[in-house]
Amino acid sequence: MTASQAFRITLVIVATLVGLYVLYEARSLVLLFFGALLFASTIRPLVSWLRKRGIALSYAILLVYLATLSMIVGFIIVILPTVLNLLLQLMNSEAQFVQTVHGMMLQLSAMVYGQLGIVIAMPSAADLSSVLTHARDQAVETLSGTWLDSFRTVTDLVLLFTIAFYWLTTRDRLEALMLQLVPLNHRERVQSLFNEIEQA
Repeated sequence: MTASQAFRITLVIVATLVGLYVLYEARSLVLLFFGALLFASTIRPLVSWLRKRGIALSYAILLVYLATLSMIVGFIIVILPTVLNLLLQLMNSEAQFVQTVHGMMLQLSAMVYGQLGIVIAMPSAADLSSVLTHARDQAVETLSGTWLDSFRTVTDLVLLFTIAFYWLTTRDRLEALMLQLVPLNHRERVQSLFNEIEQA
């Protein structure tokens, strides 16, 4: 192996590693982009159906977006009260829960002492209550951090809808541009790639 060949191999390996690192760092953007393409491909038949009914492309896309957002908001409206109600019931029944758990632990301790003669130190009801209060405080702290995650999710949804909108409106022009840039003997492969993206 010559020095030139070793240099080329090293260059290819370094370029591959750098490319993988960049792809890893941009993974959320890459996933968002492919998610948008998937979403656009999913709603394209509905948009085409609306176009056949005489609705302009932009309005057809916006109608589908409105229907999608309505379903998401409806799902949240149906689920959120139930979840909040369960959390409130759990918080209100904390004392009863602590007493029940403490009673079960005392029964377990008495059974172990009766069967094996081993004394097990059990926490008091106050200790259990303080542990439960600490767990609840940690849960509230965690939930307060989810507001930032919720904002990030909403931002990602807006980006997803925007990318999908542009894909739906400019796909044909982008395909034509890509076909013009590709040599004649590779155009069929590029066209099949576009079709596979749509059918995936």
